[in-house]
Amino acid sequence: MAIVTLVALAGALLFAFLGRSAQSQTASPAVSVRINAAAQATSTIAYLREPLNIGYCGTVWVMNPDGSGPRRLANGGVPGCGQERDHAWSPDGRQIAFVSGNSPYSIYVINPDGSGQRKLTHDNGHEKSPAWSPDGRQIAYLSNGVRVVNADGSGHMRLTRSGAGYVPAWSPDGRQIAFVSRRDSNLEIYAISAAGSGQRRLTRNAWRDSDPVWSPDGRRSPS
Repeated sequence: MAIVTLVALAGALLFAFLGRSAQSQTASPAVSVRINAAAQATSTIAYLREPLNIGYCGTVWVMNPDGSGPRRLANGGVPGCGQERDHAWSPDGRQIAFVSGNSPYSIYVINPDGSGQRKLTHDNGHEKSPAWSPDGRQIAYLSNGVRVVNADGSGHMRLTRSGAGYVPAWSPDGRQIAFVSRRDSNLEIYAISAAGSGQRRLTRNAWRDSDPVWSPDGRRSPS
């Protein structure tokens, strides 16, 4: 009798487990559809708009993926001539970093609906090329070298005293930043830890190397 009871109990448990698994498998596609639908509903394209024949007067705009609903994102600067550029989405899509100003330039962040604009940098007026860390907590940028700032504007830190005009590139794990410098009389690629230590030169040749991009596994940084 004891053996029969144990077998029956085991069968009941197995049936319940299989039932829950089947329910989970049938529910997963629905959840996936809802997530994809939400992502498509909130998807937005950021771009630059510039008037013709009046010098650079670019402004950051956003629109829906089908081209509808275009609107200017930020409202600072000269009307129609905000001198905005270098826009970059945060990894979670909730904010856009961009450069604004007319010498001096500063880095700002703003929400995709145009709210929450705030100035992050107050360096020397030459800030440019913002690049979000993979976790969205920091922004690396150029300002007479490579610097980082927290996404809320705190924690300013200078990593290097030389950096050329190319967007700094975060490693996938967020521990390193590759950048371009001409400190040795030629454009070469360097890397440094996000904490500012371990700076090293990666390329050594007579060519101009630029635009480093990390491989997804973080093991290579092609130029």
